[in-house]
Amino acid sequence: MATRNVYLTETDQALIERLISSGKYQSAREVVRAGLRLLEEEQDRREDLSEYMDLLLEEADDPLAMNSELDEAALEQAFDALTESDRAT
Repeated sequence: MATRNVYLTETDQALIERLISSGKYQSAREVVRAGLRLLEEEQDRREDLSEYMDLLLEEADDPLAMNSELDEAALEQAFDALTESDRAT
């Protein structure tokens, strides 16, 4: 297992200490691992949304393969979710 030295801001250190003090995590390592899991989940979700949007766009190019009103709404919903995710990060 690789060891990494990471320099944290005072704000980051305070957050880690607060999370450990709350009893939710036992160590800084657990906090970092939880954060990395969340980052991975977010990236997976973005990739899934992007693939879904690509699929919808492909279907939009073939008018016989889609119900335009339904797919347009689905495309809008996927786009809104993706841009909302971008604003949250």
